[in-house]
Amino acid sequence: MNKTLFTACSFTLLSLVITACGSSSSDEESDYPSSYIQFYNGSANSSTTSLYVDDSLLGSSSYGDVTSLGTLDADDVELEFRRIDADNKTVVIKTLSTNLKASTKTLFLLSGDYAAADIVELSFNRETLEDHFRLFTTSVVTSVPQYDVYMGEDGAPFSDATLVSKANYQTLDEAVYWAPDASTATDASDDFDLDDYVIYLTLPGESEPIYESPTISFIYSTEYVIAVRNTAGALRNNLILDVIANSTAVASYADVNASSQYRIYNSLDEDSALTVSLTGNKDQDDVVTLAANSLSEFKQLAYGDYRLSASIESGLVSPLANRLLTLNQGESKAVVLYADSTNKLKSLAFIESALPQTYDHEIKVANLVQHFTDLEIYFVRNDETIQTAKYKLSSLDFEESRSIVLPRDYYEIVAVYDDGSGNELLLERTVTIGFNEEVNYIVTIEKSAAAPSGYSVAILH
Repeated sequence: MNKTLFTACSFTLLSLVITACGSSSSDEESDYPSSYIQFYNGSANSSTTSLYVDDSLLGSSSYGDVTSLGTLDADDVELEFRRIDADNKTVVIKTLSTNLKASTKTLFLLSGDYAAADIVELSFNRETLEDHFRLFTTSVVTSVPQYDVYMGEDGAPFSDATLVSKANYQTLDEAVYWAPDASTATDASDDFDLDDYVIYLTLPGESEPIYESPTISFIYSTEYVIAVRNTAGALRNNLILDVIANSTAVASYADVNASSQYRIYNSLDEDSALTVSLTGNKDQDDVVTLAANSLSEFKQLAYGDYRLSASIESGLVSPLANRLLTLNQGESKAVVLYADSTNKLKSLAFIESALPQTYDHEIKVANLVQHFTDLEIYFVRNDETIQTAKYKLSSLDFEESRSIVLPRDYYEIVAVYDDGSGNELLLERTVTIGFNEEVNYIVTIEKSAAAPSGYSVAILH
């Protein structure tokens, strides 16, 4: 059996021939004689998953992501879907045998509970398209079996939009264009014109949108697949549209009317309460009062630009005023409040991960210790020392936050300062802590009057 496998846009030779990058290039064969595959990860509690075709790696995808496009001979193939566990061992989560047909694209769709590895094949014939595109719809939302999909021209209201398709769980439907070419010429097309569109979702048979996309530009003469999914990570259960073409780049669109959320951490040791206010332009105000070293719950707020101010009752720390905080649609932000070298309140804000926090944790780490720059932060497992630790952050400056992805496991966190002369100062080390809850973790290194070393590592969630 002689099979060839290629990865779009990689120019990596996996067999005997190299194909061109992309799917709509003018020099690509118009009749698509080969078979084409991609893998989309739509499981909201998944790990990054790799697809192997006859033991050759096609690519990997995390939640809401897709692999590159593989080009193969039409034939029988063996597929394996794999992940890497905390011990760096390969775990096979699913094997499939399938027959790939010529001129056909197959999207392997993972959805539902990751432990069950529910993977379906969604296929359609590829066509040569000129100045038009085709649109297919599907859904990986387990709680709602179907959505109605409406499309309208950019700038038009929902009342002028047209029902073009259904987004059904784990199945594929082709959208029908409401304004096909009226010409009787041989090049007339029933497919969508390349243009800017807005997509709406409603529940079946209803006339009130529950989702409205921003303007989406369909500029390539190709087949697009739209997958409806829920947000994961810090902000859950908002609807997202993923637009899948023939590359690894998935365009994801949040609802233009989606709310955002935030939470605030008070890192100060002061006994007095800290009061934080957010002021918007449309009477969208919010006030949070926090005790020392405490983290607020997530609070939902309309998207927009806010004035962030904060003060402490004792007056021992100068207040913070007029700090800009932007909350975008479907976005979750954390705000950390701390004192700088002049004892003035300052804030550090960052976007929290929207990826599942089940098998892997994307952890935000912030240095709030004003006397030390270039901190080394080690995440040490039970069979490691700081010299052999696989996971670490280097040169973390004061007032800086960075991300690190850790597999679910138990870690001791060690904060070290190197003075540049070979002298290492151990600021703090924690007891062994399990990063094993499905939450978004924040780690801060900060001054602490209660700690013997004068510094502490706070682990927040």
